[in-house]
Amino acid sequence: MKILYSGFRYNGHSAFGGYDWITKYPNSDYLSDKDSFLGFLPSGKSGKVLNLFCLDRKTRRIANQYDIVHCFYGDYTIFSKFPKNRNYSVVATIHQNIDLKIPHHKNIITCLQSLDGVITLSSQQAKSYKEKYGLKTVFIPHGFNKPIFDTLSNEQLREFIDIDKINIVCIGRQYRDSDTLFSIINSVKQKHDIVFHLVGSDEYTKDMLANSENVIIHKHLDDRSYYSLIQNCDWCFMPLTYATANNALMEAHSLGVRCILPNIDGVLDYACKEENFYYENLDKLLYFFNNITKQEKSQKLIDYSTCFSWDNVYKKLSDFYSKITTK
Repeated sequence: MKILYSGFRYNGHSAFGGYDWITKYPNSDYLSDKDSFLGFLPSGKSGKVLNLFCLDRKTRRIANQYDIVHCFYGDYTIFSKFPKNRNYSVVATIHQNIDLKIPHHKNIITCLQSLDGVITLSSQQAKSYKEKYGLKTVFIPHGFNKPIFDTLSNEQLREFIDIDKINIVCIGRQYRDSDTLFSIINSVKQKHDIVFHLVGSDEYTKDMLANSENVIIHKHLDDRSYYSLIQNCDWCFMPLTYATANNALMEAHSLGVRCILPNIDGVLDYACKEENFYYENLDKLLYFFNNITKQEKSQKLIDYSTCFSWDNVYKKLSDFYSKITTK
């Protein structure tokens, strides 16, 4: 079975994060955004849409050389329907909430309806999109391999973390519930033993919290510093309103760091039920933070995280591909 992966790497992810790890599936080929016109443009830059459009065109030109074409950021890189009469199967993984408007994909539903299969990264999405749009959906989780890195020395760590305090890391910005984040940070500002570490936050969040004494806003961290920071924090806090797969959650789990999580779909598909704290409302969250304590690393979380290793995900993909090609 010959498989072509078409997509790109989101550079905001750490070395062991990122869905582009799917391209390491055995005996497959990878057509990257960098292989197309304007491929030097990073995501978020003006002109990137044209680059992804060219990737779509190039993918279609060589598609008949393969049994399966997998557009692994399909909600970004598929711009029109695939023809019905073709000698190859097409599947896509979607990452965004397609119920919301995607600026350059006003016809995203029609595009996805022309495919042989659509992989979602949450079980709720698979069910919802199948019922609402008739998509041929299947939930296959995001993969993640435990990071391999050299931990910073104690002297290096002291430059940005006081390990005697209760350290809470907040990572990323997509679907961040900023109001909840601000409320919690403000509510515990008198507790001088609690420190929030913000990594990868948007400019609005940085501006709002720039003068907060209990917040450290980290500039770009290399992977060694990034993983060392997570590993030396007591908790990972994710004030989210929506989620499919979350690299930060899987990073924290793989390093034995417990998480403070909203009780929502997408999170529950990936989080270890017993080792984390879940909240349904702000009152419950405030009570938790008023009684928060330092934590030892959880071996149970580390062991649990291995179920999402890419090798395990490749097996699920293999089963899915076989079903697609034998129909």
